[in-house]
Amino acid sequence: YPSYFDKPHDVTMLVNFNLMQRLSLNVSFTYNTGRPITAPTGKYTDWHVINVPIYSDRNQYRIPDYYRMDVSANLFPGYRKDRKFQSSWSLSIYNLLGRKNAYSIYFRQKPFQSLSTYRLAVLGSIFPSITYNLEW
Repeated sequence: YPSYFDKPHDVTMLVNFNLMQRLSLNVSFTYNTGRPITAPTGKYTDWHVINVPIYSDRNQYRIPDYYRMDVSANLFPGYRKDRKFQSSWSLSIYNLLGRKNAYSIYFRQKPFQSLSTYRLAVLGSIFPSITYNLEW
């Protein structure tokens, strides 16, 4: 059976542009195949009351593939080598595509209904940030 950590494809690309002496732009893209999971494929009813799930072979299904694109712009105002400290501003956008990447798939059963699935998305929306860096 496939291992829990089996991801046949794991790709990360990073591009850095120096637009000016004091301004840079960074773009990164991450893609990997979804990890294996064991999923319920059916059920049987025990004593006409309790639904017992029937599971697939171990790790025979996969969660959806994961991909994400991040961008950031860095501004270095007043850069001088003779200063005792340097500063910079960074504007970043995490998950620019806004994809809701599934981390895990959970299965649940409501009373008198069959099994259903729902997924848990980790930071599934666009996440902007502004950072001020000070180096000395």
